Amino acid sequence: MYTLSYRYKKYACLLFLLGAAIAGYAQQPASFIHISDELVNNEVTSIIQDKKGFIWFGTRGGLHRFDGYEMKLLKNDFSKSNNLLSQSVEVLQNGKKNIVWIGTKSGGLSSYDLTTGRITNFVNTSVGNTGFNADYILSLLDTESEKLLLGTWKGFQYLDKSTGKFKILNSTWKTFDIQTDGTNGYWLATNSGLRHLNSQLINDQVYDFGIQGINVSSIVTDKENNCLWLGTWDRGLIKFNAVTKEFKFFRHQANNDRSISSNNTYRLHLDSKGTLWIGTWGGGLNRFDRSTESAEKMDLSIPGVFTTDNQIILTIQEDPSGLLWVGTDGAGVFKMDLNPKKFFNIGYKANVFGGTTHILSVYVDPFNKLWLSTKGGGIQYSADWKIFSKLKITAADDLNTPNIPYESRSFLQQEENLWIATNKGLIRIKNNKTITGQYELFIPDPMDSNSISGRKINAIAKDSSGRIWIGTQENGLSFISGFDKRNKPLFKNYLPSYGVKGALQNERVSCMLVDSKKRLWVGTYKGLHLYNPVSDNFRFYVQTDEPGRSISNNTILCLAE
Repeated sequence: MYTLSYRYKKYACLLFLLGAAIAGYAQQPASFIHISDELVNNEVTSIIQDKKGFIWFGTRGGLHRFDGYEMKLLKNDFSKSNNLLSQSVEVLQNGKKNIVWIGTKSGGLSSYDLTTGRITNFVNTSVGNTGFNADYILSLLDTESEKLLLGTWKGFQYLDKSTGKFKILNSTWKTFDIQTDGTNGYWLATNSGLRHLNSQLINDQVYDFGIQGINVSSIVTDKENNCLWLGTWDRGLIKFNAVTKEFKFFRHQANNDRSISSNNTYRLHLDSKGTLWIGTWGGGLNRFDRSTESAEKMDLSIPGVFTTDNQIILTIQEDPSGLLWVGTDGAGVFKMDLNPKKFFNIGYKANVFGGTTHILSVYVDPFNKLWLSTKGGGIQYSADWKIFSKLKITAADDLNTPNIPYESRSFLQQEENLWIATNKGLIRIKNNKTITGQYELFIPDPMDSNSISGRKINAIAKDSSGRIWIGTQENGLSFISGFDKRNKPLFKNYLPSYGVKGALQNERVSCMLVDSKKRLWVGTYKGLHLYNPVSDNFRFYVQTDEPGRSISNNTILCLAE
């Protein structure tokens, strides 16, 4: 018997929930991540996704790398040589050549090599205009050239990546955002308006929109509408046409719930669907419709928690899968799915399943045929997902239990054969794009030691070697070891031997999983089993009193990775 580490406990699930999503945007985010989910700090200042797919969260307590399951923390630790100089991360930038650039609030600039894991720090050592002179980094942009542009609390400068040397271009612009202009120049959001730099990094244009000393905090390029959207401090949202120089302000209106919720439009993001997201400082998250020029405030409430920390939005980032990540100033990270989920019903009104709408299992084969097992309606299939045919079972195969219809909870296609695990035996059908042939039924035969161990089958799976495994309700586990001259499958059976090390410990196999490491896991009503193909036996995991090292229940109903 073995205990199970935390990493593998998430494979064993005791309840399967099927949820429905509503088409369009949900008013609440899909989920949120905060300190109780291993986030070191709830002030999330910057979010990016690197070239390998990892999500990075910059926080006031360190830098997190999230793989979808677990958090890895990088923070200031003087006991380590490979170390960030400050744990207060302000901005992240996906750089060239597998580099993540890290701008901090009090420790200057660092870089992280995704290939080697090496951290390189650039320290404030200059009092003049010849070197790096800032601890507080506000914005970063890695250009196509060897220049890394930096907006800092002490102005605007760049790092020549080829030489490792810095050059200060201005010591007064607090530069909150840097974006390309689509050619060879750059737009800068500064504490003295919107500035444009040409390809030589010379400031050739300044726009204050009629407000001296306007703080521009964020820039979004809108190619569809040929304009820039600008976030500001206390001046609302600005739509600016850089060609005609025309601009328009959008401000909060107390009696208009379709206006923006705050004039502190701190962070902007234009998503892949064309929606402009406005992260405000004090007014939460707004969704802005560019066609109607109207806003809607999003609900970022956390069930059972009252907080105003979700009203300050520090960063907004969309990943390639269509998830919108929103970092806040104390409420952690919120995640929203931008892809609307649409469901359509098959067969309920038309009653195409023979008088039942109780669906036990669903399977789409490699040829896009839809297979269903129903309660009372047998096993059915459809090539067009509209007209269904019922798998016809002969009277001889129904002789002993004619009043109990065939039901299945597991299907498996292997080459041109579809295997169906049923409550009355294992079915094999020749199945390809054009043909769904006659079935064959395989059941236990007391006179044949190579027959399947049990008739009622709960699960079927194929391991990395191509073996087909069959888990039964009352007779343990089997796999197909080969075929005879008539192409009839030969089975090797594993019957339970209670208390015997390496043996199956329960006759009732409920589910199976072949994980990403090509290992076969077997769930039973008395614990979890891991098959060892070298020794041809099982490692056994059960619930124990050891906290954090045990599965929570011995009844395993489903497995997932």
